[in-house]
Amino acid sequence: MRIIIATSLFPPEIEYVATYVRELAEHLKKDHQVQILAYAGNFEKIDGVKIFTINKKQPLFFRIFKYFIKLHKLAKQADIMYVQNSTATILPAILVKRLTKKPLILNFIEDEVWKRARHNNLTQKSWENFLEQPDIDRRIGQIFNLQKQALRQADKIIFSCQALAQAVAKSYSLPAEKTTVNYLPAEKIELPLDQSIKKNHVLVFGQDFNLDTDQWDKDWKVVLANKQSLSKAELLYLLNISELIVYNIRSENFDNFLVDCVLAGKKIVANETNYAKEIIGEQGVFVDFNNRQAVQERIEQLLDKKSKNQAEDDRFIWENHLRKLQDTFQASVKK
Repeated sequence: MRIIIATSLFPPEIEYVATYVRELAEHLKKDHQVQILAYAGNFEKIDGVKIFTINKKQPLFFRIFKYFIKLHKLAKQADIMYVQNSTATILPAILVKRLTKKPLILNFIEDEVWKRARHNNLTQKSWENFLEQPDIDRRIGQIFNLQKQALRQADKIIFSCQALAQAVAKSYSLPAEKTTVNYLPAEKIELPLDQSIKKNHVLVFGQDFNLDTDQWDKDWKVVLANKQSLSKAELLYLLNISELIVYNIRSENFDNFLVDCVLAGKKIVANETNYAKEIIGEQGVFVDFNNRQAVQERIEQLLDKKSKNQAEDDRFIWENHLRKLQDTFQASVKK
């Protein structure tokens, strides 16, 4: 199969979508002809994969127009377009689909409308509450309308979890047959360090609650991830050496950090959200973070409890992700 992967980011960018596209291409090239179109200057080469780039330093109109021209040219010789959800990719992809009639598979990793609204301090709502009544300005409203068109015109939309799929489908009135869930694989980073678990080492991830180090037992070694600037490698190292993870997030976040925690077999204390329940399952303990005493008591219980690491959760391994993705590709091409 001839596959075009359209993305806004590609390594050396370090965001998950960038590293995901690189790893995906490495896997797909064994059985398919893969080409990548990205907004980039420098980029990491992949043997056996053609990578085309559009200079992202150009003015917005010109870079999107050039992206559209290149995607249109590539799509005419391809069987399918696999598009990573972002404003800069979905607008050209919608236009190319209309012109070429080629199947468009949209990978909805995150909601860019909500992400931008939070970044611009337009809303403090949880993601689900935001979907019900978005707090947006004119510019983000344009992105909202564009995202709506992309969701409705895509042949298939892939979501990283059931909670995300159900909420988006409800908000945008998407038919069930258009959506599918394919859990994202965990990101693996090789670290040349001793990563033995340290007794009573607690890693707190997120900042939705006011939890500070003076609120913890003096015998615990507590690291607040949000209080410092950490690279992916540093965060993964802290995760691996920690005996317990406190997932300090109230809203639906859909980051891949929880997946990393599950695959590492960690004990996890989290606020009860649909996403956290789906990803963590029985491996987590859910508690009301407004009750600080209850949080501390549950942490103390888990640190005192002797337990082995959980078995690897096969929802988050590359083999299963690839199998379901290729089944989706095949079904879309046959239509």
